[in-house]
Amino acid sequence: WSAVTCHRFYAGDLSPSKAWGTGNSRCVSAGASDVRAVARGACLEFDGDQSPWQSGDESPQSKSGARLFRRRSVVDRIFFQVALALVALVCVDVMAQEKKEEKKAEPPKILFASPLGVATGSTNTIKLRGLSLAETKELRFAKTNAALALKLKSKGKAEVPKDYDVKRVGDTEVQFELKVPATATPGFYEIVAVTPAGETAAYPISIVASNALVSEMEPNGGFRQAQEIKAGQTVRGAIGEASDVDVFRIEARKGDTLTAEVFAAARGSMLDPILTLYDSAGHILATCDDTATSADPALKIVLPANGFYFLSIIDAHDRGGATHPYLLTVKTEALAPK
Repeated sequence: WSAVTCHRFYAGDLSPSKAWGTGNSRCVSAGASDVRAVARGACLEFDGDQSPWQSGDESPQSKSGARLFRRRSVVDRIFFQVALALVALVCVDVMAQEKKEEKKAEPPKILFASPLGVATGSTNTIKLRGLSLAETKELRFAKTNAALALKLKSKGKAEVPKDYDVKRVGDTEVQFELKVPATATPGFYEIVAVTPAGETAAYPISIVASNALVSEMEPNGGFRQAQEIKAGQTVRGAIGEASDVDVFRIEARKGDTLTAEVFAAARGSMLDPILTLYDSAGHILATCDDTATSADPALKIVLPANGFYFLSIIDAHDRGGATHPYLLTVKTEALAPK
């Protein structure tokens, strides 16, 4: 008889164990055709004409044979457990790598517009910068009956400036043309980008009366080059480069209350503005970085004399670029007569 199989499996145990010489297994003669070893419900079949061990081999029923089988059983069991552990580790590592490589796409989001505002009765090219905007299918204004005409011109990836957080500055942009009729009411108009991944939250675009909106003009980096503006106007500008300074000159009277506000960070601009008011001699009268409710500055001051005053805007971190747009509004209120 030569053994065809010599294995027994305990319930719940996947490793081969002793087949001979134990109290749980025995050879049972079933005639000349076959011999079955029955052990806890598991059958081991052998060729009926051959012995389960070769002539001259030591029977596993002997002590040395039993030790050999026990030793081999333990080794097999350890080998199986080590192999299983290695397979598990490989699977965990592969799953971890797949999870790492599976980068969740950012939901579409408009971070800011450039410029931040446009005039009535004008045609403008505006860029919307944000996240996951490269596949924008449509742009539309929400909740408005104004006859604003939108035309999508381009869309795609946008360069991320060095040392900037992509979630703050965005890596995609949409460029569109906006026609604003002269009859449009000044105010905020909320725009929405529609993409295959969904719609963005509404983003406000300022529409200003045509006689009230002025564009910042360079050079205006000092008192001598200051750009002249009037009370009641809104300046549309940008800190165009690192360490840029924009200076504006306004005439006012003694006792007037001057109010100046910058809108930038609140609209998503990367600009962290500092607003400073000077008198005609260049002395600082007031300065503001943040307010209690916003990262954008605002000043309100009663003016001490008749004459010219200067307002300057800088970035708190001396940064600049196309990602640093702003709006500056200036108003004066005359002193009420006694």
